Amino acid sequence: MNALKSDLRYIVSGKVEVFNVVQNLFKLGRLRTLKDGTTVILIYDTDVNHIEVLKKNLKLLNSLPAVKEVYCIPQVYNLEDAIVQACNVKNAHDLTHSATKTDFKWDVIRCTNLGKTPKRL
Repeated sequence: MNALKSDLRYIVSGKVEVFNVVQNLFKLGRLRTLKDGTTVILIYDTDVNHIEVLKKNLKLLNSLPAVKEVYCIPQVYNLEDAIVQACNVKNAHDLTHSATKTDFKWDVIRCTNLGKTPKRL
């Protein structure tokens, strides 16, 4: 994870708060602590039926002057899709330079520093 943040700069560091945006409405008191220019990233489960709560939360977040932008990332079911959504890559193999999906999985398991993963030929 540190390699994704520091070495490769695929993930920008910030504050993480756990909040269920598809079941609970944000309260203004919680959002008043946001600093100007805040980017909000919502990661949520897609198999719930509380879409109205999510819509209300998005509307509120987008109306706040401190919020620069809001990204929505629905939960995905495999590591490769999660990496593509969370990082600036076209496919997960770009991180390890693996030739195949099977190679990628083994390369990730063996890797101790993604920032120094050699390119495959």
